[in-house]
Amino acid sequence: MSTLVIDIADRAPRPHPFRKAPIRSLLMALCEELLPEADIELSVSLVGDRRMRQLNRNHRGYDKTTDVLSFPLEADLRPVVAGTAPVPANLVLGDIVISPKVCLQQAADWGWTPGERLAQLLIHGLLHLLGYDHELEPERLAMEALEDRLFAHVAARDLILDLHSK
Repeated sequence: MSTLVIDIADRAPRPHPFRKAPIRSLLMALCEELLPEADIELSVSLVGDRRMRQLNRNHRGYDKTTDVLSFPLEADLRPVVAGTAPVPANLVLGDIVISPKVCLQQAADWGWTPGERLAQLLIHGLLHLLGYDHELEPERLAMEALEDRLFAHVAARDLILDLHSK
């Protein structure tokens, strides 16, 4: 049995509909699907636009807010996820940072529910922590296919509907 430690900090301005327990449940399901035998630690921070813009500027050179940023602490774990490399003893994956404001705006613009968009951002952020990227076309296609599979996995488990309060 693996151990999953997921720290969630909500530092975003209110109101926003997202709750910690469903975020934790969704991430646990994703980690169990991707690395079922690993002991994993990761964190998620919900932040305001000013903090997201600062992080994006300082770490990526873009002076604007964004939806999700990932700060991996492990080396490329794609071979571990694929089952072609052994699972390390203890994985401290890193940090996922999400702007609820941008998430909600994107959901409205794209006709998604807030929970669907948050689930997609969590999946995307987690995959970045594991070493997936979308800068080159083949990597982008592989990452998108895995995102779609994981989204279907958590949707089938009814974990998306619970991501936001009613």
